[in-house]
Amino acid sequence: MFYIQQRKLIQRQKYISENAGIMKTTTRGEPLDRYLAELGLWRKSIAKDGFSLFRAVSEQLFLSQVYHVQVRDACVKYMSQYPAKFEHFIQGPYESHLRDLNQPKECAGHAEICALSLIYK
Repeated sequence: MFYIQQRKLIQRQKYISENAGIMKTTTRGEPLDRYLAELGLWRKSIAKDGFSLFRAVSEQLFLSQVYHVQVRDACVKYMSQYPAKFEHFIQGPYESHLRDLNQPKECAGHAEICALSLIYK
């Protein structure tokens, strides 16, 4: 597992270094974007939908947002396996929340952030 994480980190660093010039030129002109560009950083656009948290995690882990469905599935599966860790975050029936979370337009919250942090450490 450590080897895979280390390899992903190396791939991410290589990607960033190869695309730094491109990313710097695509800033939106807002003060935050200009500040980030000075640091060699940029904001990545993410669709504002029910997948946004899962897209962001996918982007960070796999350098692509295309794995957001797999990230969401892993989150729901983990929360199903360990309900005692997350039930206190949820208002209403826990099983109903998990069913809703399987729907593409359902937004994630604190419980899902906690679950993802435990899954992907």
